[in-house]
Order: sequence, then structure tokens, then C-alpha cells
Amino acid sequence: MQEYDVARLKDGQPVKINVLAIPDKSFSGRLLWVSPNAKILDNGDATYKVTVSLDETDPRIKLGMTTKVQFPIQ
Repeated sequence: MQEYDVARLKDGQPVKINVLAIPDKSFSGRLLWVSPNAKILDNGDATYKVTVSLDETDPRIKLGMTTKVQFPIQ
């Protein structure tokens, strides 16, 4: 999560999750946590780790799979 978006996030807000290995389905979920500490990238950008939960489970989802999470930011 980029620095300019993180201040607008709220715990519990809905998210849309796409798992790269499962391109035929999107999953809904909720934002659980945003790290209070930034990680500074080599280019100087600050990023933040976030934790989300899935509203439903799917046996095809495995720990460590790459995801794209969309946060509706207002």
C-alpha cells in the first residue's frame, strides 16, 4: 500500500481480492490491519503492509500466493 493512500484506509472496510493463480474469480474481504511502520523502497517510496480477511474460503487458495487487493478509497 502506497503512503498517499494509507491515511484514507479504515479497519473493516471492504476490499476486492484477486488471486493471480485463480483468474476466473474475485473474492470479497475486509481490511483487518495496516502496519504503523513504513518500509522504504530503494526508490525512496514508502509502502505499508496490510492484512485482509476473505469473506469466503476457497480450497484453491494457498499460503504465499500472489494477490492484487483493491481498496475503495473515498
